[in-house]
Amino acid sequence: MATTVNKSNLTESPSDLPTLSIVIPVCNESSNLSALIDRLHKVIKTTDIGKVELIFVNDGSTDSSLATLQDLQSRDPSIVIVDLSRNFGKELAMSAGLSTARGKAIVFMDADLQHPPELLSELIAKWKEGFEVVATTRAEYESEPFMRKVFSRLFYFLMRWFSDVEILAKSTDYRLIDRKVAEELLKVTEKQRIFRGLIDWVGFRKTHVSFKAEARHSGQASYGFGKLAALALNSFVGHSSLPLLAVAYAGLTVSFFSILLLVVMLCDRFLGQNFFAFSSLAMVVVSNMVLTGMLLSTLGVMSLYLRKIYSETQGRPLYVIREVLRRQ
Repeated sequence: MATTVNKSNLTESPSDLPTLSIVIPVCNESSNLSALIDRLHKVIKTTDIGKVELIFVNDGSTDSSLATLQDLQSRDPSIVIVDLSRNFGKELAMSAGLSTARGKAIVFMDADLQHPPELLSELIAKWKEGFEVVATTRAEYESEPFMRKVFSRLFYFLMRWFSDVEILAKSTDYRLIDRKVAEELLKVTEKQRIFRGLIDWVGFRKTHVSFKAEARHSGQASYGFGKLAALALNSFVGHSSLPLLAVAYAGLTVSFFSILLLVVMLCDRFLGQNFFAFSSLAMVVVSNMVLTGMLLSTLGVMSLYLRKIYSETQGRPLYVIREVLRRQ
């Protein structure tokens, strides 16, 4: 029997708390859950890690994911269900799972089995060696679309050069963090967040493990190209001044060439033989187009930062948890 438990009401002694918490955001992943749990338990049995809790965060699923999780929980006391009131997105779903996790180490992974559970043994081994953050990087796989590869490489190239944190190329959300890292992350109130970026920002002793991504077990990916593009844009705004710098440099470049063009026009009109035959209207149109383009670009980038400031000052909670279900 499952029961609703508020975190503030937990009175377990330290010896009763799990050593490892595995946080898994779930959005319409009902067909993957049983296979994922089976593989996780096979790995956990070989790790000698002690008590483990599997925290599934139901992020507004519209399929039977919640019912499937409740059925699996009736047979598996290690499963904890965090049911959000609606879809808040993967980044905030991971944050909700983190707030519920009680383990000395916390692992974040996807539910579609592209993050192989068998890699857990290596993550745990690195943690036992003293690393406080064990991140993973994904090797290329054949099913990855060509354009996604191109934009992914461009994104990491720009972030490497212009971000205020070190973000390794092809890094994933599949990573392990120590409890002390988790406590620092829980202090972060930023709403428009990139979770892996926040983990990189807090620092601590870090290492990386590479893995070859598997094909999705079943179902459709909830993160399409549009969501990935929005996530990349949010990364730039949250962890880099690149958009503002780009507009500033673009403005200077356009100003330089527009002034040069106007000088050529004026010289041709008044000092030369009117070789190019620039009309007065053409000069006005060129000047207005240049200035208008600069103003629109500048306002567009500034609006991104103003939007982020507005979101951060609204005072709304990061997410709303309908209930947390644990086995009695």
